[in-house]
Amino acid sequence: MLAREHADISPEEIITHKKTGMKSRLKLSDNSHREKVWSQEMLFHYLNMILDRFSDVQESSIGLFRNTKSHGPKGSMTRIVFHPFKWNEDWHLAIGFSDLQKMLFLNCSGQNFPYEKGVGSFSLKAVLAVEDFVHFFGHKISKYALKYPKIYSHIFEPVSSINAVNLLSAVFAFCIDEVAVTNTFCDLEDKPRKYDVSVFYPVLKGFDRYAYTRSILGNNFVDGMIEKSQKNDSELLDEELGLKNGKAQSILAPSTQKQVLGKNTGDDISTLFSKHAAEQFLNYLVEVDDFYKVPDFLDELVEMFENLSHDSRTNPALEQSEKHYWEWNLLTRENLYAEYTKKTKMEFNEKSLEATLKAADHRNQVFPLVFENGIVFLVNITTEKNKFVTHVKVIVISNRASTNERAVLKNYALKRLVEMYVWQYKRLVKNIDVSLIILKDHSPYNVLICTLYCLHYFVFKGDFALDIKPDVATLDNYGIRLQQLMHDIVDNKVSRRNADYKGMIKYLH
Repeated sequence: MLAREHADISPEEIITHKKTGMKSRLKLSDNSHREKVWSQEMLFHYLNMILDRFSDVQESSIGLFRNTKSHGPKGSMTRIVFHPFKWNEDWHLAIGFSDLQKMLFLNCSGQNFPYEKGVGSFSLKAVLAVEDFVHFFGHKISKYALKYPKIYSHIFEPVSSINAVNLLSAVFAFCIDEVAVTNTFCDLEDKPRKYDVSVFYPVLKGFDRYAYTRSILGNNFVDGMIEKSQKNDSELLDEELGLKNGKAQSILAPSTQKQVLGKNTGDDISTLFSKHAAEQFLNYLVEVDDFYKVPDFLDELVEMFENLSHDSRTNPALEQSEKHYWEWNLLTRENLYAEYTKKTKMEFNEKSLEATLKAADHRNQVFPLVFENGIVFLVNITTEKNKFVTHVKVIVISNRASTNERAVLKNYALKRLVEMYVWQYKRLVKNIDVSLIILKDHSPYNVLICTLYCLHYFVFKGDFALDIKPDVATLDNYGIRLQQLMHDIVDNKVSRRNADYKGMIKYLH
């Protein structure tokens, strides 16, 4: 997966889709795909993404119609043409079959209608919503097709409460097996059957519309758009960030000259940003689905977060810079990778943990535990002043609804981590508390971003908050800003780098 689209890209810039040749002008502020009713622009954007990716399977011949000026592919014959239309604030689908000279309607409502005629029918007024498509297709529409449309729940399962998702999964089914699904719709002698489209839902959730922009337009073109958008606000940005001659005074704190451990806040802060960490992060994003197999890049990235969080120029909550980790309120240790050694047992490299424990101890530390199945445990171990009693907190970041607290406490890798810790320092575990963050989106990208968000939050606040529950919008915005920051670090764009870091920190409050 490529890096996400920059937030400052002008909405007038357009994407030309590969399959249909249709154009998308999608504003980044449009988040209707998280709502029950999607915007028209969002729906057609996702439809085009599906066609670009799947419509060449089994030599399918599929077209898409939006209006007389926006349709495709042009200049070639298509056997099936889809036309989404809105009726009663829900999206539904008109389907034209060229070879059969037939037009049918699919009611994409999220309801499980009874299997009988006349149910889920459309009013004759619905013709007005598809008038342009009727003229385009060149065939009259029958009252029977409106009165007795196909019902989504009769053909596909499971049924989503979001009708746009049902519509997308129907188009996906045609892309995968055009002949069989066409027969189901059009052949009266074909035995009724249902198609399981559950495999499509994780695919749909995994679509990254931001990355898609770069894949279509290309990195150079998108970067050019970004640069163009920056020219108009460069002076305002410098003023906002307290920049003088391109040199940073302070990112977050007031831009006043004050002494911090004998140094001015006007000193260059570029050393706090690691170019190598940024490059590693962007490289691994390309194969984000397998990030848990090579989690080493997390250590360097989190270390950069720690450096930024323990400097008063980038964290105004600090009274003075914390130069040594002994002074830090919280320390993040090297991550541990647990992989399958037996059928159901996952273990990490104990020698690696042993070396970490022998190197140094800390009163409040976090051990990231990354599992081969894509689940992440953030294990916090705190020690009381008597250096004898220990408290353990565990935050589980998972995209599996089946994850539960009982299974977490029985986890072998977690138990082994705690055992090795208390054995090394001769301590007593007083309690173990567990908190679950179950992500609705099954994308490994979201697991990664949520992990980074939590770790950044902890080191920035200096506290392991067991009740942390970032919402979808927060994680999305944080992830976008994070990727922008990494690109700016690599490209050495100081003003944009500082602005992106400032914008990213906003989502930690």
